[in-house]
Amino acid sequence: MMPTDRNPPTADIQVTAAEIADLAAVSRAAVSNWRRRYDDFPEPAAVAPGGGDLFRLDEVERWLRDRGRLTGPMDREKSLWQAVEGMRNALPPDQILQIGAAFLSWLSLDHDRHYKSVHEARRQGELADAVGLSVATLRRVLPDDDAFQHIFEPLRGLGGSLYTPLLSALLDLATESDDLGELFEVMLGRLGRLRVYGASDFESTPSLSDLMIKLADPTGVVYDPAAGQGGFLLAAATYGHQHRRQVSLAGQEINRDALRIARSRSLAHGLEANLHAGNSLLFEEDMTIYADVVLCEPPFGLRWPDDPDPLDPRWFAGPPTEANADLSWVQYAIYHLRPNGRGYVVLPTGSLSRGGREGAVRRELLRRGCVEAIIGLPSGLVKGSSLPTSIWILRSLGEPSPGSVLLIDAAAASGHETRTALDDATTTAIVESLRRFRDSPADFPPVSGFAVAPSVMDLLGGDGTLAPSRWTTEPADPADAIASIERAVASLAEARDRAQQAPAVLAVRVSSLETPRATVKVGELVEAGALELIKGVPIPRDLETSPNGAPVLRSPWSRRLDDVERRVLPTLLRGKPKLTEPMDVVVMVVGRVPRAFVDSVGGHLLPDFMQALRVKGATADPVVLAALLSAPSNARFVAGNTIPRL
Repeated sequence: MMPTDRNPPTADIQVTAAEIADLAAVSRAAVSNWRRRYDDFPEPAAVAPGGGDLFRLDEVERWLRDRGRLTGPMDREKSLWQAVEGMRNALPPDQILQIGAAFLSWLSLDHDRHYKSVHEARRQGELADAVGLSVATLRRVLPDDDAFQHIFEPLRGLGGSLYTPLLSALLDLATESDDLGELFEVMLGRLGRLRVYGASDFESTPSLSDLMIKLADPTGVVYDPAAGQGGFLLAAATYGHQHRRQVSLAGQEINRDALRIARSRSLAHGLEANLHAGNSLLFEEDMTIYADVVLCEPPFGLRWPDDPDPLDPRWFAGPPTEANADLSWVQYAIYHLRPNGRGYVVLPTGSLSRGGREGAVRRELLRRGCVEAIIGLPSGLVKGSSLPTSIWILRSLGEPSPGSVLLIDAAAASGHETRTALDDATTTAIVESLRRFRDSPADFPPVSGFAVAPSVMDLLGGDGTLAPSRWTTEPADPADAIASIERAVASLAEARDRAQQAPAVLAVRVSSLETPRATVKVGELVEAGALELIKGVPIPRDLETSPNGAPVLRSPWSRRLDDVERRVLPTLLRGKPKLTEPMDVVVMVVGRVPRAFVDSVGGHLLPDFMQALRVKGATADPVVLAALLSAPSNARFVAGNTIPRL
């Protein structure tokens, strides 16, 4: 097959400033500086969905090469970039990723035989058809294992020219490389940038993953009950290999697409991992699994769909609150630890101080000696969330407690600024502090403003609050506090005296100067042709799912434990539903409050509680429109689950 049939021209590919930084192996700030300093830096060619400039790849490549800065993976991965760009209008990025992941897993099973067969099929112009046929044959020879069948599901019945560019690009890269695992990470990174605005994420940031692994120092059985795409487990396996340790991997994940990526990732890296599908809190696959290390970054703030069973042995410190499942993950991790094992759970900082039933659970965990350390982190270390978070470091049940808990305030060390990564010095200080505490808990020397080890009795006396900032901040001197108050009172009295001596000011009516606020109904914009309204349709929960179906768009604000991704065939639904297109504004009502967000990818089915507005022409900016529709003042216009006018 000719190259022109496989990939779009290089000039058609557009890249963001962040991707330019990756290609040149520099920071994003460096790219911003180049744009300001160099008049010949390529001009933006378009605006990315959700904002930000896009640049033509061929112009960027030429500019970087002329200055000797093309040190990134540009040339080697160009065909993959071209393939993804060529498919984005036909398939959602998540589906492209699923196909690519399954293909690399398939290549890893029988390297020589599969490479030879697909190269021959490509020469005959039948690459996708050959892969689909081979996978169908594979089902008859592989063990009747749900995990294997699940991995290769996206390749079944594959055929036609649509998939050829992606498969061909990956085949070329795999032929050149002796490390399919590295290639898998390249593909995951490339497609991981293309996500629906507000959608959940299933991969931890590299900085957080690095810190968790250095703290855990994993060996033996490593378990992740919210495995996502398997990032923590892969990091643990890599660490074990580097330090010549035996590491066994196990995990469970509720989202089957994320689980498929985790399974495919393990195959591509040549790892054995026992990964199950399921909801760890509600329907646990294996209650008897016990691990030396539990690593977990669960979804935050989930609500229980039903009252938790108070007799469940996992809730040994007290039944969880129905409104928030955060501390359920803490108890879950402890329950699944082997003697002397350790758990590491990432949760919002609010879990350290909330009262009510959560406060009672937290105090019971302290009494039992299950909390070894708390590390307060700055905002920005968790993908898709601006919340400050903390790492709970947990002991196994029945293990003797030293009677104190290590509290580290890494957020203060970073100036309480939002960070996407911790600097090396802070990471080293955290890890070394934990090591010193474990060596001699009673003699741990406090570090002002950073680390302290209060006794469990002191913590219980403080109502079980574990926020590090409360304990690492030195109390103010009473004399200084009194002097400060006296100075403030004197300043206030002086300001009052000046105000009383000031001349009277003539009151002026300014209401007449106000500009009348213009309003417009969404219906009027639809009638005028500025917007197109796309209505959602009922999607029965018992409707059969299909890997070839369209993904059902989920609410970014859903907090239900049983809200999982579904794919259904539109032909099975009533009313001939329309799929969303990139930059459609999706509107819904959450708790009688209007909410709107931009679907930057498109290709989704809308359930009946959602509607979408499609901007026609250049009449409005979708991001601005979503923000206007989400204004709290529009709550008075909510009738049922719609927003009839703005």
